[in-house]
Amino acid sequence: MTGGFVYHWLRFLDRVFPPAGQTVQRVFTKIAVNQALMSPGLNGAFFGVSTARSNELLAAAGREQWLRDWRAKINKDLLDTVIQSNCLWCPAHVVNFYFVPPQHRVLFTSGIFFAWTSWLSTVGYRKDI
Repeated sequence: MTGGFVYHWLRFLDRVFPPAGQTVQRVFTKIAVNQALMSPGLNGAFFGVSTARSNELLAAAGREQWLRDWRAKINKDLLDTVIQSNCLWCPAHVVNFYFVPPQHRVLFTSGIFFAWTSWLSTVGYRKDI
């Protein structure tokens, strides 16, 4: 679902932080920009999808309930999820941006993204006890 977006996003990052003459400082800056912009947005959006599934979105009351549920989920889980995301993605992107050729980065990212989405699904769909 996000492959096309990731392709364009990684190309954008490569334009802003060109891979030619890559330095450790540039890689860490690229990772910081990537994580600051992508982690809260993508993980928060995933929580929106996971909470939408349990609400009737065709009815106004269902949409209102969904927004309340989404806000509660973000307040409860987003910070921890972003921290966990950084624990996975920062090392993965060191490899991705420093060692993986640009034409193979989407493939590498997609493999890591599959693992992350599997983990995120357990967080997004767990029932509060």
